[in-house]
Amino acid sequence: MINAVFKKYDVFKDSGIEWLGDVPSHWEIRRLKDIGISIIGITYSPDDVVEDESEGILVLRASNIQGNKLSLLDNVFVNKKVSVKQIVRKGDILLCSRSGSRSLIGKNICVDDQIAGTTFGAFMTIYRSRYFKFISGFFNSKFFEAQSGLFMTSTINQLTISTLNNLLVALPPLDEQKAIAAYLDERTAQIDHKIDLLTQKAAQYAQLKQALINETVTRGLDKTALLKESGIEWLGPIPTHWEVKRHKDHFIFINKKCNDMELAKVGLENIESKTGKFIFTDSDFDGIGIEFRENDILFGKLRPYLAKVYLAEFNGSAVGDIFVYRPKSDIVPKFARYLMLSDRYIDVINSSTVGAKMPRVSSGFIANLPVAIPTLYEQKAIANYLDTKTAHIDRIVETINHQIETLRECRKTLINDVVTGKIKIIDNGEWRIDNE
Repeated sequence: MINAVFKKYDVFKDSGIEWLGDVPSHWEIRRLKDIGISIIGITYSPDDVVEDESEGILVLRASNIQGNKLSLLDNVFVNKKVSVKQIVRKGDILLCSRSGSRSLIGKNICVDDQIAGTTFGAFMTIYRSRYFKFISGFFNSKFFEAQSGLFMTSTINQLTISTLNNLLVALPPLDEQKAIAAYLDERTAQIDHKIDLLTQKAAQYAQLKQALINETVTRGLDKTALLKESGIEWLGPIPTHWEVKRHKDHFIFINKKCNDMELAKVGLENIESKTGKFIFTDSDFDGIGIEFRENDILFGKLRPYLAKVYLAEFNGSAVGDIFVYRPKSDIVPKFARYLMLSDRYIDVINSSTVGAKMPRVSSGFIANLPVAIPTLYEQKAIANYLDTKTAHIDRIVETINHQIETLRECRKTLINDVVTGKIKIIDNGEWRIDNE
């Protein structure tokens, strides 16, 4: 970020709000309902959904807001009559107001020409105001988070119309609002550009890591080794000394019910996709799972979760849609983990999934899947090599992600300080910022 020295306002007054403190003396404290209206989105049934966008209207949902930006990668269109007020207009602020994830509540974008004329779902809310340019900044400030968070509980993640309407905002005169909005547009665009570049860099390293795994578990470490045709389409050529056998020749399918209620329960939410890292969460699952032990492999069997592969580091109970595989004596568990994380393996498993609503793979398909396996010595060497290389890449990505989070926090702090009057960016119509 550009280092900057800001000027402060000359005269302040007590806002009357504990977590806001003092505000410039000429600013007003207003409730959102006094300066705009809140509109809840439409409800629709599966019968209303159409595949052809020419036959329906786009319904904006939480998935259409990603990283403070519009995303049109996951769209739903419905053929349904929509009231005029529920058609979004340029300048409307679209907010996620209800979600199973607390962290999604309040994420928002300002509607532009690209999506004006569409509608929005019942878990979303539109805030419509003539002061939208300034209010958009408010919705991305810590001041907004402080107020909206007070009304959410551990069981209800929602921002109701009543709550939204009664949120307080510190409002400067209109001319000052416009100048503040223009300033924030420019500065946040600079920060967003840096975040985008870093995000692309992290994605490139993730692709490098995946390519490394793919190449190594199918070709080995010796790039000069002679290859032979495996006779299996998904495997392709393999080193001449590797053996092709069925999955069940190398792994035992575990289906023993877990009777030990004291064992730690592991579900799909505990496994990070594509990395195999364990995520600690508090699970309230009280059903009976499949017993697993250290060095077993847990594998998500639903299509969206096939890349969730975990090499168990402790004994436990696998709950939900998870297969448990135990490597036999001719398989190094760490090598097996990398094999199952490879794109080729996941792609061939994915191609076999069946089911309309929740496509899943059968244990029978995996049992008979041909896999190419090197010697134990080579498996250990491959696993150790990938451990070292992927750990190095992970550290780089972790550093990049830390930089991204720092920029996001700077972005939020800047917005908060400007829209609450902590810093002054105009003086006699001029922006007051001295770059060093």
